[in-house]
Amino acid sequence: MKRGLVAGAVLVAALAVGAGLAGRQPPRILWWQGRAVSWAGDAGVVLASGGQLLDFKGSVPAPLLLRAGARELLEATLDEEGHVWTVDASGSVQRRTEDGLLHEAGRTAFDIPTLAAGPEGAVWAARSPRQFTFRPESSAAPAIIRMDSTLRTRATAGTALVPSNPFLAQLLNSGHVLALADGGVLFAPFIRDEVVRYGANGVVMWRLER
Repeated sequence: MKRGLVAGAVLVAALAVGAGLAGRQPPRILWWQGRAVSWAGDAGVVLASGGQLLDFKGSVPAPLLLRAGARELLEATLDEEGHVWTVDASGSVQRRTEDGLLHEAGRTAFDIPTLAAGPEGAVWAARSPRQFTFRPESSAAPAIIRMDSTLRTRATAGTALVPSNPFLAQLLNSGHVLALADGGVLFAPFIRDEVVRYGANGVVMWRLER
């Protein structure tokens, strides 16, 4: 499971760099002290094991204040205003304030989401590849969604696939998302060898398959 998670993250990162979408961004930190980390944005912030935020902009990683209490944080994303968004193990989304406290932002259409912050306050969400639930999905459900800073849906992209065993729908439709500067997003499904590029309005721009 971890191997697939890291492979998907590497795939998205490599694609962004290879397509010229990442510009001169530094390499991403995918592992820290022997464990996979969640990359949180252009500023070089990652969520390490134990729910600690680390800033890798300098020569020495610096911890950022994050008062999560008893929450088990699965990942974090950093928006263009410097606000950190987190997702805990229950699927709840929080926003970090300057004092390090996490405040409830709400829930998304997915039981447990993975997030990627884009420009102008947009936040893309997909089903998390880090933790799964076993709720069936309908073929009308979106693959990923674009939300505003209040988590209201502004656009959807793709549709969910319904497997022969409907209780595996969350696993089949989960994946990694990478928000792009033009408002679009890259989506790499967790267990399918493909990457899909969507525009800001959810329209498919291209698809790569191996």
